[in-house]
Amino acid sequence: GRLETVQRAIWFDRTTGLGVLMDLTADGFYGERSSLHYAEVRYLCLYLQSQGLLTQTYHRLRDELGDDPTGEAALAAVLGVSGLEQAQGRWEESVASVRVPGGSLYSQR
Repeated sequence: GRLETVQRAIWFDRTTGLGVLMDLTADGFYGERSSLHYAEVRYLCLYLQSQGLLTQTYHRLRDELGDDPTGEAALAAVLGVSGLEQAQGRWEESVASVRVPGGSLYSQR
């Protein structure tokens, strides 16, 4: 269900945006769009793992928390971009391309 949730958001151009997602408070994350936020974070982690960047991202987020409380700068640096909006399209394309047996129509974009 999480894959379909995030693919539907990509299909209808309703993703949260990586920068906005990283900046959400707990109340914002667990608010009315919590199922989407959870799906986006899950597939962001899977994307990072597929690129061999998940461990590096974790260490950078942990080490730079004092100077970068949202983690936006750390994530952008690991992804090699100056801002997360530059990585948004690559991430969305990666998630949109995920196929599972019996997957939804949204995965056929």
